[in-house]
Amino acid sequence: MRTDVVAPSLAIPRDAEQPPAGDTILPRMYGIFLIVLKVLADALTATSGIYGLLREFKDEHHNITKAGRIALGGIVIGFVLSGGIAYLEARKAAQDDENHRTELAKQHSEDQAKIEKLQDTIDTGNEMLKHLVLTLQPPTVRQGPDGGYFVDLSWNPSSTATVSGYNVYRSTMSGGPFVKLNSQLILSLSYRDKSVTAGSTYYYWATATDSDGRESARSDEKKAAIPAPNNG
Repeated sequence: MRTDVVAPSLAIPRDAEQPPAGDTILPRMYGIFLIVLKVLADALTATSGIYGLLREFKDEHHNITKAGRIALGGIVIGFVLSGGIAYLEARKAAQDDENHRTELAKQHSEDQAKIEKLQDTIDTGNEMLKHLVLTLQPPTVRQGPDGGYFVDLSWNPSSTATVSGYNVYRSTMSGGPFVKLNSQLILSLSYRDKSVTAGSTYYYWATATDSDGRESARSDEKKAAIPAPNNG
């Protein structure tokens, strides 16, 4: 029985959501709100100060004195400067937010490119695995000079030039579980199983491995029946 290998799959979020451009409205409105709030606070402070000046810096004819006009000018200038500072602070906060969003968008784009590159690598590997499949020939049971048996296995070469070796698996039951017989990759197109017992039946399949260590789908399962010992 042949069992196909399920190739690894990676879903690419090609339409992953970009940060909506409209989201920049919120930090801008927040900045405007800060400006208005600070200006109102400064206006209240300035109004209180001006009222006090109007009372303290009037002459006997109820005219504002020179000192009062200077103080009033200082309050107005301070009020304007305070509003300007609030505006610049809010503008900087909005710009920092915009820079942060730009950096996130750039990172998103770089991550997308990495995912697509990884998917291309997986697709290429999966395509190569299709050509790694080999055909295992029917096993040949032989008897050695000492009377013991062994099984000779052989297979057709893989159709891809990137194959680096082969593995052979064995089980005492059809369908497995199977155990790999070779401790190192088999570089030839044949394998001799000497660890068989007379009277037993074994099932084999083989795989090919490419230069990146990826193992192909297994070959068709083949059966080898070892003759029972002759006690006569």
